[in-house]
Amino acid sequence: MLIKRAYGRFLYLEGHEYRMYNTYDVHFYASHALINLWPNLQVSLQYDFKDSITQKNSEIRKHLYDGKTCERKIENTVPHDLGDPAENPWLQMNAYPIHDVSEWRDLNTKFILQVYRDFSIIRDFEQINSDNTSKFSSIEFIDKESLSDMIMGSGNQRIVDKSKKSASMYINETNGKVYLMSSIKYLKDMYPICKVVMEKTLKFDLDGDGLIENSSSPDQTYDTWVMSGPSIYCGGLFLASLHVMSVMANILDHPDDCIKYSDILDKGRKALEDKLWNGKYYSFDTSGTNIIMSDQLCSHWYLRSCGFDYEIFPKAKVQRALRSIFENNTAGGLYNSMTENIGLAFETPEAVYEKSCYRSIGYMRPLSIWSMQSAYERSKKLNN
Repeated sequence: MLIKRAYGRFLYLEGHEYRMYNTYDVHFYASHALINLWPNLQVSLQYDFKDSITQKNSEIRKHLYDGKTCERKIENTVPHDLGDPAENPWLQMNAYPIHDVSEWRDLNTKFILQVYRDFSIIRDFEQINSDNTSKFSSIEFIDKESLSDMIMGSGNQRIVDKSKKSASMYINETNGKVYLMSSIKYLKDMYPICKVVMEKTLKFDLDGDGLIENSSSPDQTYDTWVMSGPSIYCGGLFLASLHVMSVMANILDHPDDCIKYSDILDKGRKALEDKLWNGKYYSFDTSGTNIIMSDQLCSHWYLRSCGFDYEIFPKAKVQRALRSIFENNTAGGLYNSMTENIGLAFETPEAVYEKSCYRSIGYMRPLSIWSMQSAYERSKKLNN
């Protein structure tokens, strides 16, 4: 794959205690750091996941949650992770042994949303910074030139075989300048596999109302929380992914796909409001619980980070839900604990217990803090 030859491949652990590389349901949050700081790292990682989706691993494994057995990797599904350091990363995926992740409701939709989010940000980089490509270089000779076109000579001088052509996705053929990944090429490469995983996800809509149902098990990133029927978390991600699928189809001139996904979205939007809005916030699921999920609007934020507005969630309801979250789920105590008391602000753990314990420092999800930078940049752009 050209992107891998040109730039290399990237793995990072879910946390210091969670030995899984590129855990995708959590990378969904952490990826804000990569796409904004080192966009080609995010692109390389996404191509690895693209290639992994159609792969399968027939190894039969018993899952810790329910004792059921299934194949380790099911074809046409986004894997949970790209492997364990003790095995063969990239080749042996889904090191996670607790659930059958092929049935998770959030992995496929998170892939689709990341594809469009990456496209929108790379497109902005292309438009705004075309004359300042060095901004995107963390390691110069990796970022700027194909590794296959270059070897390092003595005295740190580069020796380039001029008979070889540099990676086209880093070269503007009209002027020879070096740019980061072409946004439209990225979208064209990713759209077919996005369509594959979307079609897989549509099977989770059991009653045809345009909204997927959970399986009354922990079938998403919050892997001890049981969700029953439609849930705001997975249902919201599904509707957001339908929206970006219709937009991508329109950009790439696939009118039938655009119409299909838009029609499902129209049904699903109504079902979401009818089944989950309770007047103050979106209900966790349809089980009747009064839990206020603080992450209920993450799909809305992903759409906002892509440059969309209130296409899925009405503005008044978003504001009301945020007020309910703020009144009941503020994180001031977490800030005081991490920064003032135990000094883990820069290696934030996955979980903090009530007394004297925490779990998995250096966790992925806190890298979502970089999405606040995105919010600031977009707000500044709108104000200007």
